[in-house]
Amino acid sequence: MWQVLVLLLSAVSFLTPHDCVAQNRSFLIGGVFGLTGEAAAFGREELNAAQLAIEEVNAQGPIHLTLKVEDSASTGLGTVSAVKKLLELDGIKYIIGPTWLDTFQGCLPLIERRGVLAISPSASMPVMKRAPSQYPLVFSTYFNFQREVSALMENASRQGLKRVTILFDQDPYFVEMRRIANEAAKNFSIEIVVDQEFSSGETNFHPLILQAQRARSDAMIFASANHASALAFVKQRNQLAPSLIILGSHDFEGHERNPAFGGLLHNILYMAPDKPSQDFLTRYRDKYSTTPIMTAPNSFDSVMFLSNALRSGAQTPEQVAGYLQHTEHDSVSFGKVRFSVYGGIESGNFIARGALINDRR
Repeated sequence: MWQVLVLLLSAVSFLTPHDCVAQNRSFLIGGVFGLTGEAAAFGREELNAAQLAIEEVNAQGPIHLTLKVEDSASTGLGTVSAVKKLLELDGIKYIIGPTWLDTFQGCLPLIERRGVLAISPSASMPVMKRAPSQYPLVFSTYFNFQREVSALMENASRQGLKRVTILFDQDPYFVEMRRIANEAAKNFSIEIVVDQEFSSGETNFHPLILQAQRARSDAMIFASANHASALAFVKQRNQLAPSLIILGSHDFEGHERNPAFGGLLHNILYMAPDKPSQDFLTRYRDKYSTTPIMTAPNSFDSVMFLSNALRSGAQTPEQVAGYLQHTEHDSVSFGKVRFSVYGGIESGNFIARGALINDRR
């Protein structure tokens, strides 16, 4: 009997961390993406990239990931329903997403009550968290949108644009972006001559465009989470004031692929996140025969960071959160990164995109 006990103890003593992880090598993770509705341009890219990452993780071993996907329908109610279904029916402990979590924040209390870890590819932490201790199991691989606004203002200044109108909808993301834009304008000697907000879904922009003209605006910073609003605005700008430049958010990268905007996007300048790593671009193109846009690389990173935590031996959401918070990560989006105390990425470089007919430099 004692000989058997010695053999068992000897076997345990030679277990490596790799062996320990291998004992629980299969993980079911949830994915909440906006596959329909306003966020679909983001959500579909995020799902594609997440699936690509999971294929690569499973090929590498020693862990195996299975992704259970729910469509948030790009609404607050849809996001809560999708998260609730994953938690209650599937017992999910880890979620990739939700898409636009900073806009659809209603699921955050549910995530916190259940002790679930969520890594969103498209959420700005300053919009969601007012203190580092708030929602400690929620992370985001999204870029630093303060850098986006600063880069937009810097490029506007280079174009000689000095008098600017701000037109933002009331989405929480854009409310914060509007505040940052007002602050950033001062750094580049740009005067905000009109500062207006509008309701999501608004389609009559004639009064606001005419107001911008009367204020002798050189450009209008426009941002809306609603496609109908964005399309209506672009059409009406082209009719009423085609020479007024639109300074846009990164959403215009999605509009450029939307046939409804075909032929309408001129005299526009917007910022897009810098290109992800070439290896990721190649692998994504090989799988989907298209170039990734929006938050595809951020979603890939989300899965990879989670998988690395699970490979390390972290099992509970709290252990995974500790790994994420205290580890330097290799990302395809930004190179080497760390999470801030708020759980967000501080990095993010931007490139100017768009079609400016009148180059004022």
